[in-house]
Amino acid sequence: MGKKGIIYTIIILLMMSMFTTQVKANKKVDSIKQVSLDSTTEADLEKLITSNMQQGHIPGLALVIIKDGQVFYKKGFGYADVKRKKEVTSKTFFEIGSNSKAFTALGILKLSKEGKIQLEDSVTKYIPWFKMRYVGMYQGEEREEYVDITIKQLLHHTSGITSKSIADIPISNEEDALEKTVKTQVNKKLAHYPGESFEYATINYDILGLVIQNVTSMSYENYMKENILEPLDLNETYTHKNKHIEKDMAKGYKVQYLKARPFNAPIYKGNTPAGYLISNLDDMEKWVKIQLGIDPLQDFDEELIKTSHIPDTTVSPGGDGSSYAYGWLVYQEGKGVFTHAGNNPNYSSYILIRPDENLGICILSNINSAYTMDLGKSIYRVMNKEEPINYTKDIYSTIDKKACIVIFIGVVLILILLFLLVRFVFELINGKRNHKNNRKKIITTIIGALLITVIISYCLYRIPNVLFYGLPWCFIKVWAPQSILTAIMLLIIVVVLFCIYYVLKKIYPKR
Repeated sequence: MGKKGIIYTIIILLMMSMFTTQVKANKKVDSIKQVSLDSTTEADLEKLITSNMQQGHIPGLALVIIKDGQVFYKKGFGYADVKRKKEVTSKTFFEIGSNSKAFTALGILKLSKEGKIQLEDSVTKYIPWFKMRYVGMYQGEEREEYVDITIKQLLHHTSGITSKSIADIPISNEEDALEKTVKTQVNKKLAHYPGESFEYATINYDILGLVIQNVTSMSYENYMKENILEPLDLNETYTHKNKHIEKDMAKGYKVQYLKARPFNAPIYKGNTPAGYLISNLDDMEKWVKIQLGIDPLQDFDEELIKTSHIPDTTVSPGGDGSSYAYGWLVYQEGKGVFTHAGNNPNYSSYILIRPDENLGICILSNINSAYTMDLGKSIYRVMNKEEPINYTKDIYSTIDKKACIVIFIGVVLILILLFLLVRFVFELINGKRNHKNNRKKIITTIIGALLITVIISYCLYRIPNVLFYGLPWCFIKVWAPQSILTAIMLLIIVVVLFCIYYVLKKIYPKR
C-alpha cells in the first residue's frame, strides 16, 4: 500500500469505528438474555444487576424498589470508592443529575400556588434583562424578533431553547454562577418558536432557578432547603457538596481506556437547579414514596405533587411517545407512567414510577452510563416475568472501545514512521541519498504536504459535528472519554510524520 493509502486507511478506520458504535454495542450485551428469569427472587435480581454493572463498567450502584407501599428491595452494589474498597450503602451520596428538575419544578409550583408568580407570565417579568430571538417561519410569516417565553414553557421544555445550550453552561463555583449561566442565552436565537414544539434543554430549569432567586430574594439553595427539602423531610438531599456528606460521597467515574477511572468533573454551580442535587438511597426511597402518595405529607401540599405529574399536551409527544410534565416524562398508560433519567459527567440516575401498580424504582450510580436507565427498565420487566433489555446503546463506552483500537493502530503507525525516518537519516549520512535541486518541485511538494495535514486535521477537528450533534470540544472534553482525544492527537501525529517523511523522500531521493 502507498504512503497516501496508509493515511486514507487510518481516517476511514477512525470514522468507521465511530459510526459502528451502536451496532457492536448491541452485540456486546446479548449475554444478558441468559439471565434466569423464572421468578423475581433476590438471586435473579442480583444476577441481572451485576451483569449490567459489568457490561457498563459501573463501579457502584444503589437500588430501591417500592411495591404496594413497602420496600420490596433495597441494596447497594459495588464501590463508592474502588481504590479504597469502600462499598456503596443506602447512606452513600450521589449526584442525581436531571432528576433534580422535579425538585425545582415543585419550587416553581409552590410559588405559583402562593400567588407569587404566574405560570403564564413571561420570564422577563422576573428576569428583566432576559431576551431571546426567533428567526424563521411562524404562522406562515417570516419572523425576526424578540419573543416572550413563559414560565410554563420553561417547565415543559417548549421554550424553543436548543438542547445544544448545555454546552454554554460555564464552569463556575462562584455565587453568581446561576446568573452567569442564564446570561449565556441572552440574545441567542431560538430553535423553535416558544410553545410550538418540545425540545429538551437542561438550561430551561436553570432559568427557573434564577426566577426562584429573584422572586424570593433568597438563594436558590436556601429556598429549596427551607421550602421543599425540609418540608418533605428530605434531610439527606442537598443542593451542593458540604462537609456533612463528604465522607459518604461516592467518587465519580468515567469510562476511559476500557475501564471506569476516577474523574473529577468541573463544578457547574449554575446548573444546580437542572442537574446537580445530591442525595442518597434513603432519601430517594422517601422521594419515590412521595410520588406514589404512600404516606400523608404533614408540611407540604400534596396537590403540588399531583400537579407535577400532569403532562403538557399542547404539543406533540416526543419521539418515544412521552410528554413532559414538571420534571417528569409521562407516558400515557393507565393513570400515567412517569420516569426521568439523570446524567452528569461522572454520575447517573433513573427513576420509574407506575402509580397503577403502586410501583417505584430508583437507581443511583457513580458513572455516566446508559446502563443505569436500561437496568431500571429491565428490573421492571423481570418483576413482570418478562425478558430484560438485551441491548444498551452506551455511546461513551463504545466510542471508548473504538478509540482504543484507533490508538493501537496509531501507535503502530507512529513506530513504523519513526523507523522509516531514522532509516532515512542513516541513508542520508551514508550518502545513499542526494539533494534534488528542482526548487519549484520542492516548494510544490511542501505546500501539498501542508495542505494535506491541514485538511485532515480540520476533518478530525470537525468530528463533533458527526458524533456529538455539533457540541464543542470543551463539552466533549468533560463528557466523553479521554481516549477519543488521544486517538485524534495520535492520528494528527501520524499525518504529520507521514508528510515529513514524504517531503524528505521527494527532496532527497535515492541515488
